[in-house]
Amino acid sequence: LLQTLAEWLDPRGVETFSWHPPTTEELQHPPQWRFWRALPGIGRIGLYAGSWYTETLREEARNKRALRHVAEESERIRDWEKLLADGGTLILKVWLDLSE
Repeated sequence: LLQTLAEWLDPRGVETFSWHPPTTEELQHPPQWRFWRALPGIGRIGLYAGSWYTETLREEARNKRALRHVAEESERIRDWEKLLADGGTLILKVWLDLSE
C-alpha cells in the first residue's frame, strides 16, 4: 500500500518511515519523541508504516496492560494529534484490515 501511494506522489516531497520496537535510546524519552523527530517538514508528506498507535494496539491485543493504561495511552495520542493538527498538520489515517 505504501509503495503504491508513494508511486502516485512526487518523491521529492515524500518521506517514508517504518517503525520497529523502540531502541534503548528511544525508551529513555517520552513515547512520542521518536515520532516527533521524524515528522516531515512544512510542505512535505510523511508516509508511515506503523504509527504511534502500534505499540498501544499490540499491547491491548496481547493483554499486556490493564485497560486503564490503554485508555491513558490513547488519550495521550489524541492530545498529541490535536497538538499537531492545531499547528497546521493534516493527518490522514488509513486502516488496512487483512482477513485470514
